[in-house]
Amino acid sequence: MRYFWHSCLVGMGLVGLVCQTTMTSLHAVEAAWIHHAWQTDDGLPNNDVVCLSQAADGAMMFATRGGLARLDGLRLGMIDLAPHGTSGLAVAGGFTTRDGCLWVIVNKVLVRFKKGEQDLALPLGDLRFDARVVAMVEDAEGVLWIGYENGPIFRVVNERLEQAPVEEGMGLSFASSLTMDNQGEMWAAGHKSLAKWRNGRFERVLEIPGDRPVICAAKQGGLWMGIGEKLFAYSTRDGLVELADLTGYSPGTRASSLYEDRTGRLWFGTFGYGLHCWEDGDFRRVNLPNQDVWWLSEDREGNVWVGTGGGGACRLRQRVLSMLNEPDAPVQQTARAFCEDQRGDVWVALQTGELFLRRDRRWKHLIAGLHWPGKLATSVTVGRNGDVWIATSEQSLVRWNGEVFETHGLPKKESPTRIRAMSVARDGKLWFGRGDAVVCGLPGQWTTYVIDNGGVEVQAIGHDQSDRVWAATQNGGLYRLEKGRMVFQRFAEMKGAGPVRVFLTTRDGAMWMGTARGGLARLKDGKVAMVNASHGLWSNAVSQLVLDQQGRLWGAGDRGIFAVSLSSLNAVADGRAVKVHASAYGRNEGVPSIQANNGYQPNAMAMASGRLWFASRSGIVMADPTLPGTNLIPPPVSIEGLRVNGREVPVQLSVALQPGVNTLRADLAAMSYVAPQSVTVWYRMDGVDDDWIDSGATRTATYGSLRPGHYQLRARATNNDGLSSRRDATLSLQVLPFFWQTLWFQLGLGGLFFLVTAVTAYRYSKLRTRRQTEAFKREADIQRERARIARDMHDQIGASLTQIALLAELADHEQSAGQAPKEQLRQLAETSREAVTHLDEIVWAVNPRHDNLSSLLEYVGQKAVQMFDAAGIRCRLELPDNVAERPLNADFRHHYFLMIQEAQNNAAKHSGASEITLSVQPKPHHLLSVLSDNGRGFDDHSIALDSLGNGLKNLTARAAALKGNCEIVSIPGTGTTITITLPWPKS
Repeated sequence: MRYFWHSCLVGMGLVGLVCQTTMTSLHAVEAAWIHHAWQTDDGLPNNDVVCLSQAADGAMMFATRGGLARLDGLRLGMIDLAPHGTSGLAVAGGFTTRDGCLWVIVNKVLVRFKKGEQDLALPLGDLRFDARVVAMVEDAEGVLWIGYENGPIFRVVNERLEQAPVEEGMGLSFASSLTMDNQGEMWAAGHKSLAKWRNGRFERVLEIPGDRPVICAAKQGGLWMGIGEKLFAYSTRDGLVELADLTGYSPGTRASSLYEDRTGRLWFGTFGYGLHCWEDGDFRRVNLPNQDVWWLSEDREGNVWVGTGGGGACRLRQRVLSMLNEPDAPVQQTARAFCEDQRGDVWVALQTGELFLRRDRRWKHLIAGLHWPGKLATSVTVGRNGDVWIATSEQSLVRWNGEVFETHGLPKKESPTRIRAMSVARDGKLWFGRGDAVVCGLPGQWTTYVIDNGGVEVQAIGHDQSDRVWAATQNGGLYRLEKGRMVFQRFAEMKGAGPVRVFLTTRDGAMWMGTARGGLARLKDGKVAMVNASHGLWSNAVSQLVLDQQGRLWGAGDRGIFAVSLSSLNAVADGRAVKVHASAYGRNEGVPSIQANNGYQPNAMAMASGRLWFASRSGIVMADPTLPGTNLIPPPVSIEGLRVNGREVPVQLSVALQPGVNTLRADLAAMSYVAPQSVTVWYRMDGVDDDWIDSGATRTATYGSLRPGHYQLRARATNNDGLSSRRDATLSLQVLPFFWQTLWFQLGLGGLFFLVTAVTAYRYSKLRTRRQTEAFKREADIQRERARIARDMHDQIGASLTQIALLAELADHEQSAGQAPKEQLRQLAETSREAVTHLDEIVWAVNPRHDNLSSLLEYVGQKAVQMFDAAGIRCRLELPDNVAERPLNADFRHHYFLMIQEAQNNAAKHSGASEITLSVQPKPHHLLSVLSDNGRGFDDHSIALDSLGNGLKNLTARAAALKGNCEIVSIPGTGTTITITLPWPKS
């Protein structure tokens, strides 16, 4: 059997492929270079880019026929040159000198923009309308040189513009190209002439063939020259040497621009035939969106930039990823597993079960049953002795030992099972997952370890640093071989991470596991640590892992392919860092959406050449790991724009913001162009943020309301290889306060608050004291009222009752003596009536229902009428009809009533009047009462106060007690008038 398959391979020519030399070496069709173009759809003012340069801050400047544009790494915007009449007009050139000045050619005027200084405008004179700038160069002495195609050469010396002199007979407009060599010497080439700047003018050095030559400096010395479609090299030793010419060019093709980059590649731009790269003695064409190349330059990171006539500005860089696209290869097909044997042959098992072999970059489809003894291949791997093992769907293994295929049967199982994963241990034994079991050994010496998991298939097998075997099943089970049994392993840190898809052991003793939902799990010293998307990992679904020769870990998952350094992964796993920098690769490489295949193993590998292979659903992906990690230029970072409350604010070193900052948004920029999508810009507001914040894809810092005060916004960036910017970009902000937020206002408000508090406390204390005083007063009033009532009861009721008792005894005595007590009975009746009256007055005085003016006047009037009717004196009452509601306390009512009663008694007893008038008038601040009679009167001037009766004295005393006054006016023969004025009592 083994000899049959050997003869089949010989018949197919697979064994002798290495001896065949007649076939031409085949190369991948995909270009090694990819471009990214910025065009009008991206904000470029015009797709005709006549000049490119890098500004001092790292931004790329694009001079177009529609204006000057600036690219900050993410945003492309116009530069307003309106003060010079250039808004929207063609810009012929732009260049940034070492001192940071921007020089722009517009409207045949050279304009210098320098921060902090007035713009400098230097007219270029009478130039052709279509004159094309071919060079803008600054020499070692700071002189700016400007070259036009078939036009003059200008020099700017000490802010003065001058036209460069030339040797007699050459013509001032002889040149079509200008450059500075690696020695700092200036060269110009034009119509059949190569000239050098010396002795203050351009002097002819060499007569050259052709017209409109293009030159550039050669890194090794001398010049490169393009004439038409031909490439030349010039040196003082060898002169002009023709090297090569383009093939397949169309008539009229000629060189338009030359540039040698830092790696020694020469870029050859043409009119009409695109861009070509001269490397290793051969031209390779580079795809561009337009075939007219107008300008070539290189930025600080080594990216090559191309200005095209109609295709915009293009950035070139080498491809990191490429899809397998070799002749006869399984293009755009999903691979289950692949491996490279010791001879450099690559074996691929496809999702369809087909088997392919790649030898010396030639592919061959191995047909089942014809070229190899299997039917469907499910996995492939290579042993330590170089043998290739192929798992089949027929419960067998096929081994290729370098000469023949050998078929080896496996122990029988009740139901057919599939081999998804294979691995070789250090001792050379083959391990593979066979359904729900792990099998180990060599042909004829197989040992099976069954996993008790309900028949779920093993999809990954790994070996830790101690060469212990681990297995992962499709349902999320994780097992380790212990004492002849597969033992289930449970780690709390991996809860929710999903099934393990791949194992990878590193030299530091760690075993990394890629999971379906939890990112990466590191098992080291018996402990598990997780690194996932929250730490900066590109994806939480990791299906494939492989190490490159630089010590980076490459992974592939549902979101594509990424690379991350092991040191940063370990730093996060150890708790020494919180973030990793993962470089992602996918559509930015010009490849379709990449989703890694999973469920079979090995599905990723590092070839002996260093290139990496990944199995994706879109086909096999190859990566060149030598390209990442070479960007050693720290990315310049800046704060480009500021919007506060939706309004744009000019960005300066320090910005004062008006009161009421509700929203603030700052546009951040990182001038790195190798892989802009892998650049991370962080920001932090001192005094607001506790840690750095990832600005995300928009590169904006956003804040809500900011209180008045001083702030500092800082920004920093990491490039695609994780290198951080040298210094942070800073912006000092001062949010001005409203007047009520100022210190003086707050101090004043604090003082006012203190004063109000003190006054309030004082007034509260005073009020409390007053209330206490009033309470005491009320208590005293009550006690006084009680004493008055007791006194009245004693003086009036008591006296009356005593008199009644005496009269009753006297009447009884006279009756006993046989006499009729008529007089005593009369007096007894009168005294009783007086007692009743006194009692009524006392009850009226203490009744709270009568504590009002209306009740008082009604009662006083009633008593007056009763008194004067009994005395036979006519009484006139002048009382108000509508009495306003006014509360009066009992003390006031009592004293007032007694005063009126006393005045009435005096008038009834002593005036001899026939008519008495009582007038009461409530005033706003007092109560006015007037009692007048038409009696005999008396001379008030001749009668002293002491001679007045007790009644009138009581009147005056009671009025004084109520803080009022009593005025008595009497005229003999006319009558007496008593006026009582009492202020209203406090309620």
